Amino acid sequence: MVNNKISKTSKVVILSDARSVLQTLENTKDTELDTVRKKLLDLMARVGELTLQWIPGHSIIEGNEKADNLAKLDPGLDQEETTITYQEAKTMVRMAAGERWKKNHEDFNKKDDFYKLGRKEQTSLFRLSTGHNKLAKHMFKTFRIGESDMYKCGHSAETTEPPGMLSV
Repeated sequence: MVNNKISKTSKVVILSDARSVLQTLENTKDTELDTVRKKLLDLMARVGELTLQWIPGHSIIEGNEKADNLAKLDPGLDQEETTITYQEAKTMVRMAAGERWKKNHEDFNKKDDFYKLGRKEQTSLFRLSTGHNKLAKHMFKTFRIGESDMYKCGHSAETTEPPGMLSV
């Protein structure tokens, strides 16, 4: 479809929801897609820039569902040409990812005071609440860094847990 519309300055982006195909194309030892690989190399020689971009399947990108349905019917059928810029595709992928994130994080509340904090403060609170921090207990238990999980005074483990509430 792009053969008649390209030049040495063209930027071509091919969007695919078939991540496994893109990964196979990267593996030069795998000969399964040599024909496709040769066509892409030929295309690369004739354009300024070629990008193969994975997009999530069943996203809101115009034509994605239609392309899936046509591919299931007959891989030899022509598909309707829909012109879309790289920036438009990028925006639509971001929107789809944002919608999916909102759906999976229904409890998210932008008005929560936590989100009024800066990134550094949010990170500090997260590390303190999960125990994933630079205190001796986490560093020794997880990475075996240091001589033990104890404070330098040697009386108890250096952790975010209050005294008497230490977890094992």
